[in-house]
Amino acid sequence: MGGKKIKVCRQTIYAFLLLMCLIIAYAYESTMVGSGVLHNIQFVSIIGTGILLYIIASWKTVYYRILSPYIIIVSTLYLTLCGQSVAWAFGLKAGYRDLRYAAYGTVTFLNNELCHALLYSYLCIVMLHVAVLAYVDPSTKKMKRVEKAFEKEKQNQLNSIDKRLYKILVVFGMLLIALTIVPYLVTNLKSYSIMRIKGYGAQYDSVSYGLNSIGAKIADFFPVGVVTLLFAWGKKTEYNKNNYELKCTFAYLIVGLHLFIQLLLSQRTGVILFTVAILFLYFTDKKIPRKWILFGILGCAILMAGMRMVDMIRSGSVADISDFFTYVADDDNNPVLDFLGDIGWNLMTTLEFQKVIPSAHGFGLGSSYLVSMTSIIPNLNFWTVHPAYQYGNISGWLQEYLRFSFGIGCTPVAESYYNFGVFGFLFFLIWGKFIASLNRKFDSPKSILDNYQVILFMGILLKSSVRSSMFAVFRPYIFYVVLPVILIKQYIKIER
Repeated sequence: MGGKKIKVCRQTIYAFLLLMCLIIAYAYESTMVGSGVLHNIQFVSIIGTGILLYIIASWKTVYYRILSPYIIIVSTLYLTLCGQSVAWAFGLKAGYRDLRYAAYGTVTFLNNELCHALLYSYLCIVMLHVAVLAYVDPSTKKMKRVEKAFEKEKQNQLNSIDKRLYKILVVFGMLLIALTIVPYLVTNLKSYSIMRIKGYGAQYDSVSYGLNSIGAKIADFFPVGVVTLLFAWGKKTEYNKNNYELKCTFAYLIVGLHLFIQLLLSQRTGVILFTVAILFLYFTDKKIPRKWILFGILGCAILMAGMRMVDMIRSGSVADISDFFTYVADDDNNPVLDFLGDIGWNLMTTLEFQKVIPSAHGFGLGSSYLVSMTSIIPNLNFWTVHPAYQYGNISGWLQEYLRFSFGIGCTPVAESYYNFGVFGFLFFLIWGKFIASLNRKFDSPKSILDNYQVILFMGILLKSSVRSSMFAVFRPYIFYVVLPVILIKQYIKIER
């Protein structure tokens, strides 16, 4: 009795072999004492840069197009973890936050420790690559689908109501904006006033909990409304072609208002996320022309330099744009490397968890993931501080342990080590399954709601998914990505 053959793309096997090599290298490096080739920061960085290039090349080979949720997520994850290694591979200084030279009180980072953290990061990233490749169908070059008959019937029903869905999305987006714009402006302008008086970090010192935070919680839904309207009106389609110019102008004015407020608060994330969201909006159903790629690379460099300028203005290093140009004119300064070094600074969290666990804190054994899931339960003054914040905010614990006066962030890689130590890289099998499902919504949408969900994720949660722990991701994902789609689907059912 013959069973159904399971197709595995060749690139999955290659990626698995690379994973085995990294496991051996990491195990060997863990036993090393003193110097050696795996404690040479430039050599280890060259390995990492090669891995990133291999991931991009192999994805281009196995998948029908290069632009996809996976390639954006894995690239940003690499830069967040190993961004400084891109400079180190070429013998350059990784900007003003280069971990090789950084010192915070008594906390410094040795080359051996940096190499150890980089190798573990590579393990996690390649494990993620193996997991996602396993879901690619070699025959279609898209993500595998397993559909039952009733699901196909449901798909046909959904496809027949896309026009109605667009109308509902417009109403939903406008309603969200109308209900949240006042709390959004009040909350953020209050933070801006505090920041002007006490400095950038002061806006995080007055965190409210329970019923006192309702205004801020409502304000958090404003970006969802902005992304929704951008999705419905930001690109010309057969559903919005009437008065398109007027609709598009209004949508981008709302986007501009949101980004203006974020830049007032010296927040760089919104600009980057909306750039990615717009990229997916325009190129969901078509490939990026080759002539645009060069402009895209140049645009990325300008964007990174601009984000470095925002960082310098908020820290008081420069007063205005003219001061920034003076800074750039100095041959010793490179704003692009500064930006890469800034986002790659998060390698420090993985490094420190490797140093202090389990000596100063026992392995979490999955506790941070589980307690973070309770964040969807609203704190209606049941607790002084929500359990998810108190026990799931693992970067907060590390910050207190190191006695840092500033937030240090986290990454999925650091959290995996916090919970399971060296075996934490296996967690990326689960994360790979999630990203594969997101990619499936992108390449084989059942309705426009699948595309909408992808753009919601990219426009709101991309940064948190690669630069935070589960604590900062789970609740926003449920409330800002899943819930809007559920509400729209339920409305469709009721309307019928």
